[in-house]
Amino acid sequence: MFKILSNELRTGTGALINEDSFEHSLEHYNAMVFMLDFTLGTTSNPDALDVRVQTLVEGTTDANSTWIDIVRFAAHAGDDSALQSYQKVVGHLAQAGFLSSATLGANAVRHLPLGKYRVRWSGAAGSWTFGVFAMGIIKDTSRAY
Repeated sequence: MFKILSNELRTGTGALINEDSFEHSLEHYNAMVFMLDFTLGTTSNPDALDVRVQTLVEGTTDANSTWIDIVRFAAHAGDDSALQSYQKVVGHLAQAGFLSSATLGANAVRHLPLGKYRVRWSGAAGSWTFGVFAMGIIKDTSRAY
């Protein structure tokens, strides 16, 4: 399992680029499974936490880069109990065309993993403890990656 975003307390809105140099494309995998590990929300917090995994499609990692959503988890209220939510991105599935500015709906994926990832999250005034992890499903089981 690869850590994209460590499991810790966060508030408001933010974005972090893969903390452990997580750069895995589907070159070695049939699919990537992304997991949102939602541990704790603020008691009686009505705000929803919106978490997305994005991939870099153009540029480096600066402000002029183009990132697009490939995974958007279902929103979780601040007072939800602990849970783990999974989404799978499969490299060989066809992906319908879309504008880079198009919003990915909640609880959805785009089959477009390119190898450099970041996590974006948003919520108004709430605070949550969560992390995002990924697992690769290996094509060739005779080699370890």
